[in-house]
Amino acid sequence: MTAQFIVLLTDESDTARGELRFLNTPTDVAQYIEVLLEGGYAQENIRVFQGNEIELAVSYRPVVSLAAANDEPSDSVSEPTPDAGSVDGDVPEGDESDEEQGVRNGVRFSELFRPS
Repeated sequence: MTAQFIVLLTDESDTARGELRFLNTPTDVAQYIEVLLEGGYAQENIRVFQGNEIELAVSYRPVVSLAAANDEPSDSVSEPTPDAGSVDGDVPEGDESDEEQGVRNGVRFSELFRPS
């Protein structure tokens, strides 16, 4: 990745808007700015930056949505099989209960987050 020069030309009536031009050498930048100034472009509206392109790293996070009590779970999520072994968050051995998952003391977990 080589260094590039960025010439920012802002609009005289609205400095929040402008045009970018990417150039590779200082000679190209100087010639371009000379042409702009000779054409009547205001020097105050010309800015020059030098920089390198940097790598962009994108990571995706899992998306979790809770179903309401009357909603059916989607078929795309598979239930764990008993042969799958123990996974973090499973009920510890010897503490098995007949209660439905997500229900404790007769209260469904998702009901705790409903608006009053």
